[in-house]
Amino acid sequence: MAVLRQGGIIACPAETMFGLGVDPFQQAAVTRLLQLKQRPADKGGLILLVADLGMLRMVACEPAPLARRLMDRFWPGPLTLVLPAHPALPHWIAGPDHTVAVRIPAAPVATALLAIWRKPLVSTSANRSGLPPARCADELRQQWPELYIVPDGGTLGDGDSLPSTLIDLHHPDRAVLLRSGAIPDVLLRQEIPHLEGP
Repeated sequence: MAVLRQGGIIACPAETMFGLGVDPFQQAAVTRLLQLKQRPADKGGLILLVADLGMLRMVACEPAPLARRLMDRFWPGPLTLVLPAHPALPHWIAGPDHTVAVRIPAAPVATALLAIWRKPLVSTSANRSGLPPARCADELRQQWPELYIVPDGGTLGDGDSLPSTLIDLHHPDRAVLLRSGAIPDVLLRQEIPHLEGP
């Protein structure tokens, strides 16, 4: 955890690919992460991993009933929800309209890391902007030999592995599918018949 406390960047296996993580409350660390990925700062908010609903309340407002229903059905797992951000969430981590994208991961290493770290963690795919995400430590080291890599279990997923499904719930009466992903749309629509988007 010393790497994170000192504002460093780590790489950690998630469900289907590696993610890059930093302490979301250190602006310099978030800036370095965006520079490492060659990602524009105005592209939007970064995803935060949380361990449980108690940790969620550190970064997001109290979830509305629809959000709670999706959390109960699909968390832990590859579903990212865009929610109204906690009023105190720093501007450098919040998305447009002061929102926050969050999920509880199912990946054992990420879960263990959150239990030790004990606060939210930025997680963004381990790739430079426009390139496919890394699926093993060797692929990571080819791009960034200086990164601290949390021990992994080999190669994650396959070349067609999908990212987390991303749903915008920051309006209380709307649910918008921003990105199709690892959770089939048919399962989502069982819970949200009025789901908007592709």
